[in-house]
Amino acid sequence: MKAQTTLFTAALALCLTLLALAPGFKTSSVGAASAVQNGAKDFPPPQTKVCGTVTEFQAATAVSSGVVTIGGARFIIATGASLNGFAVSANVCATFCLNTAGQIASAEGVAANAGAPQICGIVSAFAPYESIQIGGAKLRLVSGTWIQGQTIIALGVNVCLTPVYDGSGLLTFGSSVAEAPGSLSLRIPALVHGHPYNNESADDVFQLPTPLVLNVQPPAPATAAVTQASGYFYTPYPGFKNNSIYAFSYSTPNSSVRAATCAESLWDLFFQIRSSGDVVDDMITLSLQKPDGSGSFVVAMFTVAAEAKGVILNQLAPDVQLYAQGQGQLHVGSFIPFTGDAVSGRTTQTITAIFSMNSSRLMDCLQYVVELKRAGWPGTISIVHIAAVVKRVGELFDANHGDGESITIGDFGWYPTGRMCALVCDACLPPPPVQPLPGSLSGFVYCDLNDNGLKEAGEPALSGVPITLTGNDINGVVNKTTATDANGFYIFPNLMPGVFKITETQPAGATDGKDTVGTLGGITTNDMFANIPLASLGQGANYNFGEQCTGPTPTPTPTPTPTPNNVKCDTVCWRSTQYLLNNFRYWPGGTVLAAGYNSNNPMGIQNSLTAIRGILQGGPSAQQRLNREFVTAQLSLSLAGGPGSPVVFNVFWSPLRCSQVSFSSVALSNSMVFTPESLLDTLMNQTVLAIRENRQQDYDELANMWSLLNGRCGY
Repeated sequence: MKAQTTLFTAALALCLTLLALAPGFKTSSVGAASAVQNGAKDFPPPQTKVCGTVTEFQAATAVSSGVVTIGGARFIIATGASLNGFAVSANVCATFCLNTAGQIASAEGVAANAGAPQICGIVSAFAPYESIQIGGAKLRLVSGTWIQGQTIIALGVNVCLTPVYDGSGLLTFGSSVAEAPGSLSLRIPALVHGHPYNNESADDVFQLPTPLVLNVQPPAPATAAVTQASGYFYTPYPGFKNNSIYAFSYSTPNSSVRAATCAESLWDLFFQIRSSGDVVDDMITLSLQKPDGSGSFVVAMFTVAAEAKGVILNQLAPDVQLYAQGQGQLHVGSFIPFTGDAVSGRTTQTITAIFSMNSSRLMDCLQYVVELKRAGWPGTISIVHIAAVVKRVGELFDANHGDGESITIGDFGWYPTGRMCALVCDACLPPPPVQPLPGSLSGFVYCDLNDNGLKEAGEPALSGVPITLTGNDINGVVNKTTATDANGFYIFPNLMPGVFKITETQPAGATDGKDTVGTLGGITTNDMFANIPLASLGQGANYNFGEQCTGPTPTPTPTPTPTPNNVKCDTVCWRSTQYLLNNFRYWPGGTVLAAGYNSNNPMGIQNSLTAIRGILQGGPSAQQRLNREFVTAQLSLSLAGGPGSPVVFNVFWSPLRCSQVSFSSVALSNSMVFTPESLLDTLMNQTVLAIRENRQQDYDELANMWSLLNGRCGY
């Protein structure tokens, strides 16, 4: 295990003393939420939901703060913050985001309240008999007051407090607390490295009096459960007390559930994987992410092997080592067997994850996330966290208030108490920055036989027409040329965000016809579309140049003869990636498949919103491009009704040209050739097959074909 050294010098201790004495470092008023985090970014406190009667309200102005008192809790409204929906005597529920000074920065929502006064949110600080901080609301207690239900309180637990105040606004007897409706918390015994009093240069491990808490992504699904675990546990240290070990379980097929920490970074994990029923292809993913949800990376990923005889380690971070009891060190591809049977339950031996102390990326404030993903069979997958070693830093007087009996040697000693990370558990933070990603501009050149400015079936294509793209993207000046293919189609792929102009070189044997601006807008002039705005992931289509063909008339594009399996020509509204990112709150149910996320186990859309948003934000690699385009298309199909919809059924058995796409023949590495006459069903099946066979050489071609569909309905 890791050797720990003294973390703070006398100079740093003096610095902390000065901070503690500085004005505003600590305050007893409601809403004071800031705290010095050693080495941690000063994140805003979690959300606070307050329900009760408004007894005081004074709006903030551009130059002065305001105040609101709801259900007895008084908050300062930050200067310039705009709050609506408040009136004295109204009984409301309001969800606040507070700034680092503990003042209301915004109200996320205000609604009528029919119940008793309550204060709900993540417990961000708790001093028994003295004070409790829920989200950003710091509430002081009458000295010695016991809160009913107090035993459930721990940092990171999502609770609702029903307050009872004395005459001076302090919480008093009769106040009670319970876990918030729809929440589910997983408690893990927490350990920390410290020093025995009789040899402070030595290292030992102490068990913290409060657990590490993971919150299940709300609202917690009905089939997600946290239950007391039983059975044999290999404990990491001889003096470790293992009477508070819980199993985190999930059983809904073809969906997933996540749970994340709020306030601790980790050094080590000790856990078992358990199952019952048919859990073949179920996945357990352990990952780390920054408090704002960005920078996520997989620590370890396990998949239940065929016949459910154990799990396979599919992925492992290079700065993490895994060990299984009785097997030694694990590597990607290692098999960890189950013991037991499907009826009574199966379990692995204890697995230990040790994080490198020399890894720069692991030194950041990182929240631990565990995801359970079910395949399509009836069964239950579980993870049992036996213990976690957390990172802590030294603070003044640790030897006085962070002490106890070590669990390795059994000597009395002290341990550091300062958390590495601010407590962040909800949406008060802005979303992670979106990396600018490439898009495309495309269109057709054709003979407009009836001169109506619309490209219609049977109108001849003009091939070999030079098309020029000019403008500026985020990297500078752009100047590209291409030519139309046999279908009169042209495309400029991989364009970074910017403003562009598309110019046609007038084809021989034709005079000017009507040009039609495409889906992203712009200005139309003779043989030119100017001022076309292209955002990240933008897909501009149908920038079409219509011509009056005065020379020999090109051969009309034939209308295919329907075959027995292709008697319709239907399409759906193919949304753009950006539209879906902007409207994620309205995504439908169903599942989507993505490369690298277990090809046999599609993700439940509503249970994997964060993961799918990350896929849509994507990246430049071939796999990221295919995932972005393929998941965008799958969401469009789900929005159109999903597999059970007659419309979607007909689209699958319609050729791609029915969605107004045109492209030259595309051959995959398995000799499959696509044309606009290929069925959507064929494209779907070949994409799934390429993902399952990990044929990355085909990812770019498949991504290009899906990108032609996405955004076709104009938004």
